[in-house]
Amino acid sequence: VAPVVVTEGWVMKHVRAVATGSAERHDEEAVRAHRMRVAEEQRREAAERALVVKRRREEEAAGVEQRPGRERVLSRAVMDRVGRALGNRLFLVQRRDISRGDDDTRECGGKWHAVFAVFGTTGNVYECHVCAIPSCTCPDF
Repeated sequence: VAPVVVTEGWVMKHVRAVATGSAERHDEEAVRAHRMRVAEEQRREAAERALVVKRRREEEAAGVEQRPGRERVLSRAVMDRVGRALGNRLFLVQRRDISRGDDDTRECGGKWHAVFAVFGTTGNVYECHVCAIPSCTCPDF
């Protein structure tokens, strides 16, 4: 069983609760059942991770495009910003299809790559690259 990290404040509250008799007492059977539930959850999570790895290997072997990237966890502030962005108007200023030869550079190795110039609500123009590794010059990207 992996160690659990707790704060000093939690320890002090628990010690006081045990001293006053208000802390819940657990018998051996309840502790054993809890440990079994935790072990089962860990086994299930490990099986899900193995299934994801297997699926990715199969997709890679089949030639499905894999984008290198990370999973992003969005905070509440970022979610609010995304909500405001979806409600604002954006204007497309320019589109360049780099992979088709509209530009001199070939940054994505011949695969599909387009660059969009977008006029934001603050009056700034941002350049968005849509390819295997998307990027943008906006401050939130």
